Amino acid sequence: MRGWGSPLAPTELVTDTLTSPDWGWGDPTPTSWDIDTADYGYGSDHGLDVPPFIRPGSQRVGDDGGYLIEIEGLWPRLGASARQRPTGFSVSLVSGSSVFPCYSGRAGQGNVCSTDLRALVLSAYTPSLPVGDYDVRVTWNSETIDAGSISVERRLYSDEEFFLKGALPSPMNVGARALQHVALLEGDPREERHSVFSVLIRSIGHALADHSARGGVTRLTADLAPSDATLYLESTLGFGEQGAVWIGATLITYTTRTETTLTGLERPLGQPATHPNKAQVTHDPHYLTN
Repeated sequence: MRGWGSPLAPTELVTDTLTSPDWGWGDPTPTSWDIDTADYGYGSDHGLDVPPFIRPGSQRVGDDGGYLIEIEGLWPRLGASARQRPTGFSVSLVSGSSVFPCYSGRAGQGNVCSTDLRALVLSAYTPSLPVGDYDVRVTWNSETIDAGSISVERRLYSDEEFFLKGALPSPMNVGARALQHVALLEGDPREERHSVFSVLIRSIGHALADHSARGGVTRLTADLAPSDATLYLESTLGFGEQGAVWIGATLITYTTRTETTLTGLERPLGQPATHPNKAQVTHDPHYLTN
């Protein structure tokens, strides 16, 4: 398909074979036609010459897996009609020589991922992974591209997860029923053993927490005194760059975040309490910062 305003030669029939360059409306005439100079016009079928990118909400994920990665781009339809989701993509997370396939999130499709109906957003779900940075690789047919990178961080918990576990009968294998019974996160999460049911309960708990806009739950990894300038946590996944947390009844605001620390601490309500290692910390997603 030619772009709006692209030159014809001198007319165009449906049986004509289109040739490059296809300069559309407003395009300058390049001196050569390659990936560096391609500038397609409005309406032209420009395929993947527009680089794909990972949506900001997908760039930080937890190490326990099951997080959605959305990659925007102009994906090929791979034979799918306008009423079908293009399918046949493989999405992998790559760190050095290690390659971790992602899941489609659709029944029966395994690692074969799909886009939306418009072929603009490719979706995949992460496996359980060691903490670190990963390149996102997309493959289909004989094509392979790098779509960007994501950061895998320690997971957060949710109060809803433990509410659900506590409401189920004791013989059910749902794992720890209270946060204080969970060991501090250490080592490779792939070495952990969880029942399918406990993983399902965790996912439902996270979904309920998201639906009610409640903050995630983590814990201190060091004692916190009123004069301390840094708050050490298992994880800050899902925390804003600045915001607030609650430790019991103590409100603490922060101005800077890393994957495991909060700094620039203030206690706007006073509350000169000391909090011990492993104390529960709850992110407050509703706190307004200046």
